[in-house]
Amino acid sequence: MSKSLIDSIGRQRAEALMAGAVSDAAESADAQGLPQVVKIDGVWCRRYPDGRTESLDAPNPTAGAAAGSEPLEPMGG
Repeated sequence: MSKSLIDSIGRQRAEALMAGAVSDAAESADAQGLPQVVKIDGVWCRRYPDGRTESLDAPNPTAGAAAGSEPLEPMGG
């Protein structure tokens, strides 16, 4: 049986590579104005680059929007 990648490169090196990839992905999402998914006080939320948060249980205001239509304003935001 062959070694896993983590066994081959070592757990510390694998964790460092994963942490770097997650950080790069978060920076890229911020640059594109996309939200990050975070857990706040036990609740999964979208955190947008402008600082606002919205529970993942909340409906997505742009879900199902027709192409070219104006997005809906988030409720309570």
